[in-house]
Amino acid sequence: MQYFANSDRGLVRPRNQDRYLTLPLPGGALLAAVFDGMGGHADGDLAAETARDAFSTVFSAVTAPLTPEAGADLLTAATREADRAILALTAAGDGGVGMGTTVTSLLLLPTVALTLNVGDSRIYRYRLGELCRLTRDDSYVQELIDRGLLLPEEAPLHPRRNVITRALGSLGEAPLTVGRLDVLRGDTYLLCSDGLYGMTGEPFLSRILSQQLGTAATVGYLIAAANEKGGTDNITAALVRV
Repeated sequence: MQYFANSDRGLVRPRNQDRYLTLPLPGGALLAAVFDGMGGHADGDLAAETARDAFSTVFSAVTAPLTPEAGADLLTAATREADRAILALTAAGDGGVGMGTTVTSLLLLPTVALTLNVGDSRIYRYRLGELCRLTRDDSYVQELIDRGLLLPEEAPLHPRRNVITRALGSLGEAPLTVGRLDVLRGDTYLLCSDGLYGMTGEPFLSRILSQQLGTAATVGYLIAAANEKGGTDNITAALVRV
């Protein structure tokens, strides 16, 4: 397994409120996650860092290879803990009201991939020449698409395209769904914030992933491309090849 992740402030935002995590686990497993913080001043930074730390703490306690069932439980537990930790900071006055973050997380086991997503960061899989989005956005425009009121190709131009409907820091008891997929040798997984896919588009992502460059070179190229197209948001990408 090869993996690499990086994050960039972009060309417009005054600070980078994105964070990422790549954590090797026993038995050749890997946890990868991307967090896109939101909130005024440093609040988005704090929310994303708090969520990242919660995931790291939960999964750093793993000392033996995980079963898919145990892995799914840990993804859920880490997500709940991150949500509670952000809420506690807000209640204590250490973060602003409305502080929160997205999370998109991938737990790769030897034969199974587990996913959990809150917000509009995404996971893509590139397999045998096809790019497939593995996560569903928790967003206003996605709800419009689901109801047949908006075409997918119209979403990038919608004035409320950045409005998300769920985030860590306000999740509460909302249900969580862990996706489970098979893993094939040669699979490529891309986790990214909306600052990447929103600037480049999925056809571009597919074309770059098809070129089979090194993981670090691919991440660097993707981030540079998002900046070349305007860099209006923070940009984060984590790439994993099996």
